[in-house]
Amino acid sequence: MDFKIGEDIEEEKTKSHGMSNGVKMIIVIVVSLVVGVSVFLISNHFFGKKTEVPITSQSLSLTDSNVQQAYSYVTYGSLGERFKKFVSETSVSLGSFTNEEKFAYAFMSSSKEDFTATGNKNENGLNIYSISNDKVKSYMQKFFGDAVAYSTTEEVTVVVDYVIDNSNTVTLKYDSTTDAFLGTFSGMKEKENPLITPYVAALAKATKKTDGTLELQERVIYTDLVKNSEDNYTLNIYKDFTKNSLLESKPNLTGEDVKKIQLNITNYYDAASVITYQFKQGSNSYYFVSSAITT
Repeated sequence: MDFKIGEDIEEEKTKSHGMSNGVKMIIVIVVSLVVGVSVFLISNHFFGKKTEVPITSQSLSLTDSNVQQAYSYVTYGSLGERFKKFVSETSVSLGSFTNEEKFAYAFMSSSKEDFTATGNKNENGLNIYSISNDKVKSYMQKFFGDAVAYSTTEEVTVVVDYVIDNSNTVTLKYDSTTDAFLGTFSGMKEKENPLITPYVAALAKATKKTDGTLELQERVIYTDLVKNSEDNYTLNIYKDFTKNSLLESKPNLTGEDVKKIQLNITNYYDAASVITYQFKQGSNSYYFVSSAITT
């Protein structure tokens, strides 16, 4: 065998050069992949379709005008007295109202200007006034929604917040000839002023659901003033209207003591019952749908 130094050196150079190109190619491929993936991730982050988390409800301020209006529907009625229905019945829906109750709630929106004197008197000499059925219907729908139904065959008596003929109590009877309710005012109901309010409540939460429902939560406690003897009372505070769950008892109180008591719902907040009201959006405002008491 001939030994040729030049050929051996040339062969080694060739082998060394080939390995260098292979490594370079691998490096180029790896760098390209890294750059490509990076560009894809960055582009997808900024321009890719994002998955939105659906919002199921929205908290509203308790001072929101819609919240305040809806809450007023279910709290205080004529003469500024608290409605008993919502704080006493476990659940309330449109079907829970008597015909007379529907008129009572609807007529919270009425005014004395809605009545027109007919110039006639009834058999007792009382002036007869007229209020159109269209006006009554609009007030019904404002509180109960467009689907409300009420009877025109029943005579109803309603206490209102205004005075006509020195009276705030009107008796209504439907007249098909004029499609109106004829009313006579007789009697003056005075606001009750008990030593202690029978209910203490406060609006606690307002939520608007995705289906448009307005949900209000109210916390409420109930009081029972027991007269033990002349000018000696015990004030019991309960969680529930049926007065089965006693929260606190204040014995040996005088009438003046009772008058000075200022009950605050915050002192019983966690122990209070919760009334949840549901309202739906109507033509111009929210109308009542249902309520439920949870304890």
